[in-house]
Amino acid sequence: MPPSWVAAAMTSRPIELAPEPTYADAEWVSAYETDPLSVPLDEKVDLLAAWSQKLLDSPAVQHASGSLQQVLENKFYTDLSGTSTTQQRVRLQPMFEAFGTHEKTGVFDSMRTLAPWSSAMAFTMGRPRPLPLSPVPSTR
Repeated sequence: MPPSWVAAAMTSRPIELAPEPTYADAEWVSAYETDPLSVPLDEKVDLLAAWSQKLLDSPAVQHASGSLQQVLENKFYTDLSGTSTTQQRVRLQPMFEAFGTHEKTGVFDSMRTLAPWSSAMAFTMGRPRPLPLSPVPSTR
């Protein structure tokens, strides 16, 4: 069912689109110094491993994992008024998780965090920034 039919059932007034200029062959591309998808896999793995090791350096952490999701998204739009646009976005989402068990009580806990977007971008530009971690409470 077209959206106009759904909208027509909700109002008795005709729906009119606001005037909009035509954008012929317009392009929008995410800004970045280095294409994050061109960074070699071994560099990404080494950085994930180094950040995971920082978590494991805490006595409260027995297991740590890291991952990175990368998306190159392309969208094309065209309409009858002459607008045709292309949008390309690059998105990164690094994620780290730490697991630990209290030595005396056996209580298990985990913590997951997302690195800030700036750290994700630094990740791909060869300028890794320290992962902003809160101090891990001691198990002792």
